[in-house]
Amino acid sequence: MSTQVQSKPAAAPAALAPPSEVVPVAPRKKIHFHPGTVALREIRREQKSTQTMLQRTPFIRMVRRITAKYGETMKFSRSAMCALQEMTEDYIVSRLRNAHNLAIYTNRKSLKASDLDMCADLQK
Repeated sequence: MSTQVQSKPAAAPAALAPPSEVVPVAPRKKIHFHPGTVALREIRREQKSTQTMLQRTPFIRMVRRITAKYGETMKFSRSAMCALQEMTEDYIVSRLRNAHNLAIYTNRKSLKASDLDMCADLQK
């Protein structure tokens, strides 16, 4: 017994529309996230990374400008500058963390300048 497979008739080739009759495509709808979702995603990404938050060259420029006030120009090795930058970032992060803990203690979600001032007073 022979079986015959019936094939579907081939579809007629679609006629290409002339360039003047091109149908415009609607723009994609912008995705909206809940408030804070993107901020939390950015925080997690930064916490995973090992890069420094401060850019290297502006930081070096600032250090050289500050040390120039004290007389002669000083030379820094690359490792000393990296250590100074890491310690500076660690200090800034710890100050902000303490100020944030203080804001949470006062039942607020955002920092105020007074939080940073109070943390500075507490560390003295």
